[in-house]
Amino acid sequence: MAFMDDHGRRSDVISLLFILMSFQNSLSDYACPQMCQCHEITLLANCSYLGNVSSFLAPLNISHLSTVLLLDGNSLDDTRLIIPWKSLSNLRKLSLKFNDIQTFERETLSLVTKLLYLDLSYNSLQKIPNEIKQLRRLKYLDLSDNDITYIDTDDLSGLTNLQTLLLTNSLRGISYGAFSFSYHLTSLLISGSNLSQNNSSCFEIFPWFGEMRHPFPLTELDLSHANIECLTNDTFKGLAFLERLNLNHNQIYSLPYDLIHNMTMLVELNFASNSLTDIPKAFFTFATHLQVLDLSLNNLTSVNNVLTKKLKSLEYLNLDENYISEPSPLDFRIFKRLRELYLSNNQLTEFPMVRKLLNLEILKVARNLISEVPPNALSRCRGLKTVDLGDNFLNSFALETHDFNDNIDSFNIRNNKISCDCNLLKYYDHMTNNRQDLAPEWVTRMFQDEDCQGSRRFQKTSLFEAIDYYYFDMICSHETPPDVLRVLIGSWLSLLLGIVCYIWIKTMCSARRKRKTWTSDEDKNGKHRKKEVSIRDEQLLNESPSIRSETAPIWEKEQLLDVPEGENYNEDLEMKLSEAKWKSMTETFV
Repeated sequence: MAFMDDHGRRSDVISLLFILMSFQNSLSDYACPQMCQCHEITLLANCSYLGNVSSFLAPLNISHLSTVLLLDGNSLDDTRLIIPWKSLSNLRKLSLKFNDIQTFERETLSLVTKLLYLDLSYNSLQKIPNEIKQLRRLKYLDLSDNDITYIDTDDLSGLTNLQTLLLTNSLRGISYGAFSFSYHLTSLLISGSNLSQNNSSCFEIFPWFGEMRHPFPLTELDLSHANIECLTNDTFKGLAFLERLNLNHNQIYSLPYDLIHNMTMLVELNFASNSLTDIPKAFFTFATHLQVLDLSLNNLTSVNNVLTKKLKSLEYLNLDENYISEPSPLDFRIFKRLRELYLSNNQLTEFPMVRKLLNLEILKVARNLISEVPPNALSRCRGLKTVDLGDNFLNSFALETHDFNDNIDSFNIRNNKISCDCNLLKYYDHMTNNRQDLAPEWVTRMFQDEDCQGSRRFQKTSLFEAIDYYYFDMICSHETPPDVLRVLIGSWLSLLLGIVCYIWIKTMCSARRKRKTWTSDEDKNGKHRKKEVSIRDEQLLNESPSIRSETAPIWEKEQLLDVPEGENYNEDLEMKLSEAKWKSMTETFV
């Protein structure tokens, strides 16, 4: 067994040596054309930007072993006399961009049957050449910036393995079923085209695929600068595998609520530079994998329907150049994975809530109406690298010193009106000459570049100088902390309640002193004694009969005052006496 193993190993080594010798012999046959740059390992021949090669009397001496050929920027108008097509049977990649090619003659491009990558951008093609149809292995085709205005049904019929197609800045129309033979087409980029529809219909993509069964294989679709105005719920019907959708620089003014509900795998969505005024409710219900969202350069005033927990995978959010003012403040803490946030050129009046976003790296809220940065605005944002608060109305800068992050490269607060008040006192220990090394570099640079503009005394004085020389002059008379306000309001309410209670108690005590309580005692035999009367009633009894008849107590008028001594106690009489007594007390109080 050991002998058999040794024999097998020896045969493998011999085979490897034979292959290396053959490869070396083949490399010795690799010839590089004069004025070109070649790489013998990758078998690349770079003959780009050689001038006007059309004046050459013979084709370039390109080796038949070449797999990559670059002929960019040579003003080629006829490739038949320059390129030895018949000898390029091993070619995999061909680039002919920035030339003047108008068409391909027969038996030229079709001879490169193993070609996988073809770049014909920036030429003068008016239609898709018929020679391209025979490149059945082709996977990448770039026809951008040509004069091609229309794609017919049969123009791409032979490209069954095509995966990426670029047709930018020229296209005006696509026939029905033009991509029906592209079973593996995953990337379609036709930006810069004029795909506007009639007023009676909106843009739809599924007619391009003809009778192809759903879902379509596209994963990337670029329709930017395409003059699209109207979309429907069926515009992207059948694109269940779409991951990237680019619709920027169009004229879209509204979005159907069900536009992307079938795109559950969507990762990137771009609606920048349109005329959107609102985002439909539940628009992002099924966009749970969305990572990049660009809504900049629109007319949005509110982002209520964007701030949803459905976008739990969001990492990039761009809301620049809108009119957003509500809700205020914007709460982005639901986006735990957010890395970049752009809110510049809006109408925000409060600093957005971004604290505890551990992954946040870029925050830009320049050119807004923000007047204050709260103390804990950036707490636990340990990943921050860039913060831009320039061109706002900041008059208070009160970030906590423990929120300083050494990873921050840029912190811009220029063109504000920061007051050199007591909010800067917390930075004294970090910014003085003795302990300046404790502050991160970006803090030192920011305090040295920005000037105090809140008061005349500190004008044309940097924040650093103000902290160092005017430490004892910094006061906070312009605002009162909310906690102090709550304490003062509670104290005043307590004092008012005490005064009311005091007046009520004093009034009750005064009323009790004006009257004398009736008392009744029983003798040992259980007989009821004569009732005592108040001092006021006793005086009235001694007055004249005329006066006593007018001012006498009620029970005297009703002959209920005297109870003959020795008579038995009468309950009815006692009840009447009690009623008369309370009436008299009421009159006395009044």
